[in-house]
Order: sequence, then structure tokens, then C-alpha cells
Amino acid sequence: MRDEEPSEPMLPRGPTRDEQVSRDRAEAIARRLAAQEAEHAPEAASIPYPPPAAPADGVPSRGAPPAVPPS
Repeated sequence: MRDEEPSEPMLPRGPTRDEQVSRDRAEAIARRLAAQEAEHAPEAASIPYPPPAAPADGVPSRGAPPAVPPS
């Protein structure tokens, strides 16, 4: 029975351990990621952000303790 073909097709095997940890594979992954980041870098840099608003007198910014009145 073990010599027969399995009823369901087997999934393709991935790279071997040696292939997974090879320097060539690491360099190829690094090049691919650098290219992907370069594609998205101009988009991220072009988003205009307004400058942070200055707090009004006596109005604490978020998370700050309440203002103490002058004595």
C-alpha cells in the first residue's frame, strides 16, 4: 500500500535548510527589500504634516499636569 501514489497531491517542498541560510539567499532578500522600500520611500516622504500646535496660555497639552496658578 505504501508504494501506491497518494490520493492527494503533495505540496511542493520549500528550500532546504542550506538554501535557506545561504549568503546568496540573504543578499537576494536584502536587495529585494531595499528595492521595495525605495519604491515606497518617496510616497512616505511626500506626506505633508502640519507643525505641532503651540499650547495656549494656561491650557495644558495632552498628558501634562494641570497648570498651577501663579501665587
